Amino acid sequence: MADQAQIDRMLGEAKSALQANRPKEALKAAKQVLQVAPKNAPALFMSGMAESQRGRQDVALNFLEMAAKEAPDQPEVLFNLGVALGLAGRTVEAEAAFERLLPRFPDDINILGNLGRAQYANGKWLAAAESLRKALKQSPGHVGLLEQLGASLQQGGDFAGAEKAYASALKVAAGNPDVHYNLGTVRSRMNDVEGAISAYKQAIRLNPNHAGAQRNLGHLLSKIGRFEEAIEPHRRAHRHFQGDPGIAYDLGYALAVTGREDEALKVLRRASEANPNVADFQTMTALAHFRAGDHESAVAASEKALEIRPGDNTALAYKAMALNEMGRSDEAASIYDIEGLVMPMRVEPPEGFDSVEAFNTAFEAYIRQHASLAYSELNRSLKGGQSTRELLDSDDPAVVAFRVIVEKAVAQYRDLHPVNADHPFLARRPERTEIACWANIIDRGGFQDVHFHPPSWLSGVYYPKLPSAVNDPAREPEGWLEFGRAYYMLGAKNEPPLRLVKPEEGLIVLFPAYFGHRTIPFDTDEERISVAFDVMPADSAVTF
Repeated sequence: MADQAQIDRMLGEAKSALQANRPKEALKAAKQVLQVAPKNAPALFMSGMAESQRGRQDVALNFLEMAAKEAPDQPEVLFNLGVALGLAGRTVEAEAAFERLLPRFPDDINILGNLGRAQYANGKWLAAAESLRKALKQSPGHVGLLEQLGASLQQGGDFAGAEKAYASALKVAAGNPDVHYNLGTVRSRMNDVEGAISAYKQAIRLNPNHAGAQRNLGHLLSKIGRFEEAIEPHRRAHRHFQGDPGIAYDLGYALAVTGREDEALKVLRRASEANPNVADFQTMTALAHFRAGDHESAVAASEKALEIRPGDNTALAYKAMALNEMGRSDEAASIYDIEGLVMPMRVEPPEGFDSVEAFNTAFEAYIRQHASLAYSELNRSLKGGQSTRELLDSDDPAVVAFRVIVEKAVAQYRDLHPVNADHPFLARRPERTEIACWANIIDRGGFQDVHFHPPSWLSGVYYPKLPSAVNDPAREPEGWLEFGRAYYMLGAKNEPPLRLVKPEEGLIVLFPAYFGHRTIPFDTDEERISVAFDVMPADSAVTF
């Protein structure tokens, strides 16, 4: 049996080998100790560290767990166990290990930094940010910590704080493409479109093969309608992420709407073969055929999409629009019943308001002060106007009242339009729904181009304030709502059957979400305020 002096000598050899990055020698020396002292904590610890150097993280973790069992309060053992647990994805245990060390080492940058990373992995964004800020007090220019802080704040919804953290990182690492990429992601979340584009482009200048930046740049450029510019980053991202259906879809879309329909169809055909149960590739194929003037093929692709996903809004819209384009309006009308399925109705004064006018005044005031109200390139169909994000996430009396107005209107729509198994819209009525809602304030000459609402079942619009042109017979139909035209990106040429609805303050209009609709421009120095909403199946899923 070896005496303590021999054990100490072998431990010394193991330590020296570890420091020289000779893990096999370290393991050999530590093994000799463990043969005579199987529970020797230093030997177990150094075996774990040696296995980590060899890249055998699972074996390393096993040794470190045994070492921690024998020496539960030894800081070096506990710290490295936390690191190993984090690498193994056991981040809750990793967080606990670092938390145990914190009372003894409250200012240790490594403990605080690793604790913040574990908390981030566990979805504790605010706690992670707090730990990382404490770590940064010890090293204010630490790029990795600043990046992690930015990510934590971004996930926690503090986009301004995240942008500041990434900008601080760039002061000391201006040549780091990943930081520019991360800055682009948070600016995109802030709807700072040009700022995000600039950051992604800088990431690509520094690393032309930065696939994430290429993907996000292409997607953002497409979202704001700069499809020609989006094609190259789409192509590069597609080459890197060859199995990513979302990138194939984006590339196919950009090619189709820039006159490259044949190339778009090739991309979409390959994507469809790889993803035969994804209806979106068939609807995008329909768009490419429509733009190429092959409306029969557009109908066929739409029908394939409907086989995959019955009731798909985009497929229903494109099929009806293609039938109209071919002059087959009677067939289109069986899907696109703009006379029977568009329901305008006057609302009653909601509870808490003496009149509809009083409600409209309060609702307008809420909309105008909404923090998200802004002009945005991201709203491609809106020309010359501002829009908000979600309106209903508030307990403001006008908002509460509007939710009730929508719910009553939807219930009435259901009553007046019973289930019909032979109709693609009336056959599917979701039992559980959720409502998304936003406002548009359109300026003189502004309008919304023809669009529809793919994720929804039923859509609607309410009018709290309208320009005088809407009620001027000499100006009809300025400011009115129109149904029946094809989605503006399809490039339709024929005039389909149309229905015009004259807006009124206090009027709500409900219609199937796949109905193409637009607003007619008006020419007075006033504003047109509308509140749009979608009634969506509560279990609806987005493919990409």
